[in-house]
Order: sequence, then C-alpha cells, then structure tokens
Amino acid sequence: MAFRTAPWTAAVAVCALLAPLAAPAGAGTAGTVTEFSAGIPTNAGIADMVPASSEAVWFAQYYADRIGLINDAGQVTEYAAPAGSGPRGTAVGPDGNLWFTQANAGAIGRMTPTGRVVSYSRGIPAGAEPQFLSPGPDGNLWFTQTGVNRIGRITPEGRITEFGSTLTAAPEFITTGPDGDLWFTLAGVARVGRISTSGRIRTIDLPAGTDAWDLTGGPGGTMWFTDPAGDRVGRISATGAVRLFSAGITSGAGPLGIAQGPDGNVWFTEPALNRVARITPRGTVTEFSRGITAAAEPHGITAGPGGDMWFGELAGDRMARITTGASAPDDRVHVAAARASGRSLRLRLHTAGAGWVSLYAGRATSYCSGARATIRRTTTVTCRWHGTRGPRPRVRVTFIPTGGTPNTVWAHPQARSRGRG
Repeated sequence: MAFRTAPWTAAVAVCALLAPLAAPAGAGTAGTVTEFSAGIPTNAGIADMVPASSEAVWFAQYYADRIGLINDAGQVTEYAAPAGSGPRGTAVGPDGNLWFTQANAGAIGRMTPTGRVVSYSRGIPAGAEPQFLSPGPDGNLWFTQTGVNRIGRITPEGRITEFGSTLTAAPEFITTGPDGDLWFTLAGVARVGRISTSGRIRTIDLPAGTDAWDLTGGPGGTMWFTDPAGDRVGRISATGAVRLFSAGITSGAGPLGIAQGPDGNVWFTEPALNRVARITPRGTVTEFSRGITAAAEPHGITAGPGGDMWFGELAGDRMARITTGASAPDDRVHVAAARASGRSLRLRLHTAGAGWVSLYAGRATSYCSGARATIRRTTTVTCRWHGTRGPRPRVRVTFIPTGGTPNTVWAHPQARSRGRG
C-alpha cells in the first residue's frame, strides 16, 4: 500500500537531503529548524522514524527500499531493505534491533545495528499490508495490517499472532498508551481502537466527522491524535473524554504526524502549509514555518534524543530537526539490583518518570516470562525463567516511558548466596 492519501492532496510527492551547517541541539529557543539532505536518495519516500540511541534517529524510506540512520550532526548512513518491500513503520525492539514493516512484501523486518536484515512473514495473511508498529509492554512488537483489518503481534524470535477479526475498518498508526494497551487509529471512521496485550480489543467513539490519522501518548495519561480533514488535533483523557482543538491551527493545514515532546507539549506536522506546530496540554497552538524549505511537506515526526523533535520532509527528501527549548529528557532505566535464585529473577529498577518495563533474555530457550510491570521511579520486577537449568544469560531491560522513547540496558543476574535474604 502506498501512503494513504491525505485529504489536502490528491497525490503524494517525495523527498531529498543536503546538509547545511547544523545548529546545536538541546535547550534554547523553540522553533529553530535545521534541514539535512546529504546521503538521502531522491524520491526516498521518508515514512516513519524512531530514535535509535542517545545520538541518532532511524527513518524508513518507502519508495527507495532503504532504512536511514541520521546522527545529531546530520550525517546519514543508508542500509538496504529487501527490494520492493516498501519499509514503512519503525520501532526499536526489546532486543535492541530496529524492526520495520514491509508494506509491499507483507512481512516484518528486523535489522541489526550493522544493517543485517531478517524478514518474517509466516503467520501474516496474504494482502495484509503491514503499516506501523510499536513495542509493547509485554516485550513483543505490535503492528497494524490495513489490508485485512487486523492487528499483529511478533515476538523477538519472530513468532506472529493475529488479532482483530471483528474490526470493520483498517487500523493504521499504533502506539503504546499510558494504560499499557496498544492504541491505534482506524481509517475513515470516527473511532480509535485499543488492544490489550492479551488481545482484547475495544474502541472509543470520536465526535461525528472525525477521522483520526496518527496518535501519541501525552502528559497526564492522555492520548492525542491528528484529524487532517478537520484541521484539528484531538485529546482523549484518561477517563475516555474526547476534546477537539482547532483554535490556532490555520485552515487547510491538514495536521498529520504527531508525537509528544520533551518539553511537556505535543508536536505535529502540517504538510499542506509546510509547517510544524506545537500544542500545550491546555490546547494553545503555535505554528512554525521559518527554516522549512518551500513545498517540503513535513510528514512523520518523533521526539529526538537531544531534546529536539525530528521530522521527515516527504516532498523534499530531507530529515529536519526543530528545537523545543527543552533539554534532553532522562528516560533511562537504571538497574539497582539483579538477583537470580533457581528459576526466579528479581530486579530492582529506577527511572526518572513513569512507564512500562519488560525483560528479554535473548534466547527463546531462556525467555523470562511474567516480566512486565508499570514503573514509577522505583519498582521491583520478578519473573520466572523457562528452559534448561544452568547459568542465566544477561537480561535486556526495556523501559517504555509514557510518551517517550524506549531504551534498554543490560542486567547481569547474580546468584543469591545461601543464608542471605
């Protein structure tokens, strides 16, 4: 499937990149834009993007069948995806690899930091057209399939399970919400959906005429979405109350991509008017256009590793960075203690904020189940090992901060000494 046609245009153009001298990232004045084009092919089709580490961002290139990695200085490294696969959605998995949808191939790809790709298609129905994906709090990745109205789940080992046989509209964007469910938009209907990690699906009605496009977690346990046809941004409260905001959004802007920023606000793109905008939790909108090349069409957007927002310019073949005025957030997870006893593992973790944490042992024979928990600054996670007895492998701890970027750290379980508690 090509990009879903936005209501503000009948056709989709593509992108290009040339790097000017990069402005410094981090705290300062909000709204300073720096564009980068060097190393990105013509007609790339920059789609989804996700932070790769503390210094770089991954981005998919749908038309070029490539995955790009851009660092804070604007240097781009390109990796080949399978020919004709159509890379679309991106997510960093609990195994530390980049996972991406292959919309045209009906598969999910896994790419190592060195660019080696493995594709998984067994279990995905014909014509599924996987679109976007998100890490879940259960240690798996969840993805949408617009061609068959389904939600898929893939384990780090590549096992796929299908959900959503009752869906009557195509799910598109998907992200983990503050409640631990996976939230997704539904094309062409005034509803959004949510699926628990056990597979239970529920939908939330939106005001008549609303067509949610992209969505993100926001401050205070909220979810936010764009409504390009209505030139609006919507907010869903923790109790399910929906409010639409249009004041401050220029008519014809067509809000599209959306993501929570490190400044406590939510940022979104306005491709039809070549702008990026910011909305506060109370609904005050500020639009930015200075520094964005004419007819660039800002599309996807994500919170970057340095306190800025990154966005792709679909018609300009550029990646761009806009300052938020905030410093880089401390979304890291810290392992205070890790103890193994028999088949049990106990971890004490610290974070600067709230979110979800999951564990992954790196081998299917030693997977640590029951390893999922909410976390608010400090928590203890206990799980049970599966597999043979013997030395326990190190464990990758993945923290998904509410509205933030997943990050990982390794824990090295130590055997508990006899006679000690």
